[in-house]
Amino acid sequence: MQLLTKQSGDKSLFSQSKFIKNCAERIFKQVNADLLHHAKQDNDRIKVSEIKGGIPLNQVSDELKDLSLRLSILTSRHEREIDDAFEAINGLITLIYVLAEIEDNYLRWASSPLGVATISICPKDISQFLKYSLFNGKVPVILTSATLCQGGDTLEEQYSYMTHSLGYKGDFLERQPSPFDYTNHAMMYISNKVPYYHHDQRENYLEAAYKEVVQLCNLTQGRTIILFQQKRT
Repeated sequence: MQLLTKQSGDKSLFSQSKFIKNCAERIFKQVNADLLHHAKQDNDRIKVSEIKGGIPLNQVSDELKDLSLRLSILTSRHEREIDDAFEAINGLITLIYVLAEIEDNYLRWASSPLGVATISICPKDISQFLKYSLFNGKVPVILTSATLCQGGDTLEEQYSYMTHSLGYKGDFLERQPSPFDYTNHAMMYISNKVPYYHHDQRENYLEAAYKEVVQLCNLTQGRTIILFQQKRT
């Protein structure tokens, strides 16, 4: 903002900057309150609730778009600084669109790493981004994982979820069977001590599941890896 003001000589940018800063402080005040209420530790991710308090998000986005336009036509020997500011402002515009629910193709969450409230957003569909930034380059890309494939009669069907999700259609697809002897070295165990999950009986479910996990860990003498579907049940 200082660079733009200095280059353009437009003092009205000070009031514009003050308005945006004030709105940002009000947004993060609400996010901080949500974190204090819902997050149990700094690395917890919580849902960003609807922005309230009459914060004019549409006006904020308009002011940011005006700044973005001013930067795009600005000529200066500080090209690197201008490019960085232009990228940062456009990122803020996207964030405001997501918070205002104008743009709904993003995931959004809040956290407080190192005790500082942070709002993060991520596109729900990353296929186009990966396609143009990674897979269309000149450097060969190899994807390998134990979970690339799904069911299907053909390789195209087996790899279809991955190709649609990542925007990648490999030139060579090969599915290899697992060498692990599941028949002789695997067991499925379904506990009859853990009740079906119901939200209104969540604590009872968690207590029963916790006791069952501890018992299984004791039986295996700690040689256990436990996978969870999500961080919160």
